[in-house]
Amino acid sequence: MTKPQDINATYTQDEESDLQPDMTLAGKYRLIKQIGAGAMGVVWQAHERVADRLVALKFVPKECNRFKDELERMKKSFSKIHNLNHQSICPIYSLEDDGEFGYFLVMKFLEGETLDDHRHRKDPKNNGLPLDQVLELLKPVASALDYAHHHDVIHRDVKPSNIFLSETGKGINVEIIDFGLADEIREGMSRVSKVTFDTSGTPAYMAPEQWKGHRQTAATDQYALAVIAYELLAGNLPFSGSNMENAVLKYEPEPIREMPDSANAALLKALAKKGDERFDSCQDFLAALGGEDVNRARSVSKENVSRERNEVERPDRAKPEVIPLMKRGNLFLEDSDWQQATTYFDRVLDIDPEYAPAYIGKLCAELKVKNEESLGDYEKPIADFGNFKKAVRFADTEYKATLERHNEKNQRIIWQEQSRIRQEQKRREEQEQIEQERRKKENEERERKRQDQEHSEVGRFCVEYGTDITALDENGMTLLHTAAELGKIEVVKFFVSKGADVCSKSEEGLTPLHFAANVEVAQALFSAGAAVNVKDNDGCTPLDMALGQGNMALIEYLESIGGKSGVR
Repeated sequence: MTKPQDINATYTQDEESDLQPDMTLAGKYRLIKQIGAGAMGVVWQAHERVADRLVALKFVPKECNRFKDELERMKKSFSKIHNLNHQSICPIYSLEDDGEFGYFLVMKFLEGETLDDHRHRKDPKNNGLPLDQVLELLKPVASALDYAHHHDVIHRDVKPSNIFLSETGKGINVEIIDFGLADEIREGMSRVSKVTFDTSGTPAYMAPEQWKGHRQTAATDQYALAVIAYELLAGNLPFSGSNMENAVLKYEPEPIREMPDSANAALLKALAKKGDERFDSCQDFLAALGGEDVNRARSVSKENVSRERNEVERPDRAKPEVIPLMKRGNLFLEDSDWQQATTYFDRVLDIDPEYAPAYIGKLCAELKVKNEESLGDYEKPIADFGNFKKAVRFADTEYKATLERHNEKNQRIIWQEQSRIRQEQKRREEQEQIEQERRKKENEERERKRQDQEHSEVGRFCVEYGTDITALDENGMTLLHTAAELGKIEVVKFFVSKGADVCSKSEEGLTPLHFAANVEVAQALFSAGAAVNVKDNDGCTPLDMALGQGNMALIEYLESIGGKSGVR
């Protein structure tokens, strides 16, 4: 039989070497970087496009992928583990099949440090951590393990590197990782490869029954938890040396100096050679480690577990008058009659103010949801609602886990919706920018064409009449007089910009304004300083000329700028 410490050296995972960053697997997971590797597969950090979140992908060895029976066993185990919902168990979202690279687990991506890293950082000299700190770190672990054991799931490899700590606004969040298919994969590898993986676990934290290859139970995980507690308190493992198996099977751990007798007694009991000599639960062990009487702690724990199980599994144990009201409330909830559902749940709470299922039902009714997808209509997490806090206050472990799971998914959906809104806003801004650029180009093109037309018109005029703006023809008129008479507005503007005299008079005393053929020409001349009431040799003003032509638009414009008739 291959020893556990030899497994990593015996089996390598070459098949996954083709995985590269930026690859997309199963159509929605973009690989970012490899974050772990071992005998049971490689682990990659990835981005899930649909949920817009970071996840960890743990790949099933391709040895197992080739055997249908092994895959079926693994899928059945996954279904069991996937249903674990506890705030201190790292969730496994799904089991995916890429086709090219086979099956992989999709898990929550955690940022923080392992308990092993935490211990080395807080206790660099290995003097041990205070008992109260150790209890605070391990109580969530004990609760999670007991929850899993209640659902007939054994971890089999509890160790500091599988306990993850992350900082939150409310303190340190503790989660057990690798609470997945490692053991099922290990057994599958034993069946399909030449290497025997009969012993699960990590040597330093393995119980005697693991070394002997006997059946593992909840007490096996409790033993590993006790080893962790001992290591944190003492700064060293309870057993060490080159022959770990011999030490675990034959010797008792040394009491920890400066620890209360009750703590050492609790450790000794949890590290008993036989599983049936240990505590009834991991929480019993933690209670005894904290100074509670061992027998009393076990009794209280049994009573609490029994009460919680009755509340979760035996709703008929509720007060008799509550049961029909809850049934009616749930029926209205299923029929989307939120108001009636709330009424019945309120009646239940009037009878039993601490009945958690009624709070949960009322919460769902108030949110007007029947499924998790509908939660996206709300702009704040479920945890911000008063009834959520009340439900958590009175709920047992399973209800709390369910509520936390719904709250986490609700937050994720809200973040997805906010992300969608941001992306939509960005898309609109980009479209608006594109539209502005288009309009700008159109205006520039229009202006270019206008200038081209202007230059073309001026050019044609100059070719026909010349370019000397001071020259006079036989009637004493300049080119500006001619352009004004022909109504060539662009030519008029061009000559004005070149300094043509807008007040020059012909031999008959006529100015360019007398010859203005239209309003545009008159405006350009007047703006350049042309006199509006200047008279020719016969006493006629520009207005008289317009009146003689019957040009009503020009007449109205000249009158608007003060033009008067010079003929009496």
